[in-house]
Amino acid sequence: MLDQCDFTLSPSAMSMLAIEGGDVCELAVELEALDQTFRSLGAAVPSPLVLNFKPLERNTLRGFFDLELPSGLVLSGCTLHEKNGKFWTGLPAKPWTKEDGSQSWTKTVDFRDKETSDKFQRTVTPIAIAALERMRGAA
Repeated sequence: MLDQCDFTLSPSAMSMLAIEGGDVCELAVELEALDQTFRSLGAAVPSPLVLNFKPLERNTLRGFFDLELPSGLVLSGCTLHEKNGKFWTGLPAKPWTKEDGSQSWTKTVDFRDKETSDKFQRTVTPIAIAALERMRGAA
């Protein structure tokens, strides 16, 4: 059944559907129909919101922000980075001290695959860049 469906769900979502007896492909069709309904009505598809952008330029870092996803989940402590004109968004991480006394960072959230990560970057990074530009313009 799953191999006939072009829609990707997280393993946890598929598990919930299996527990509830749902069909992944049927859900994909319903979600696609909902998306088409939004578009046909001229309604914007919900997008992430950059909140509390705080500029800070240090090495590649350009600032910190919180990210509110359309689901309502808020990721606090995201980062915007830039090097040689290329921007990317960093997810929240927490610091830890190595045996040699230097600081490193460990992931607190991550993506299941590169495709999902790339989609996130294409969606969120331009929104974060716009927030940075607004802050620069306000200064």
